[in-house]
Amino acid sequence: MKKLNQGWVEGSVKDFLSLSDADIEYIETRRALSRQLRIERIRKHLTQTDLAAALKTSQSRVAKMEKGDPMSPGTLKPASYGQFKTSH
Repeated sequence: MKKLNQGWVEGSVKDFLSLSDADIEYIETRRALSRQLRIERIRKHLTQTDLAAALKTSQSRVAKMEKGDPMSPGTLKPASYGQFKTSH
């Protein structure tokens, strides 16, 4: 972190939160999976409700998955890679 005027400091989120390289990689992977889930859902012309039914979960869970809210990474991975089956 670099000290600036009047007690301010400049640095990265990694430095500020004392994150390891593994922490950063985990966060970036989750963000990428969340983005990919939404892209694939839209590409397949599915609503969040359609996807939720295919995954046997709720629409609100799909919204949280797309937003990147904390959850088990295993919940996100299958859906993100288009492994869900729908009638569309």
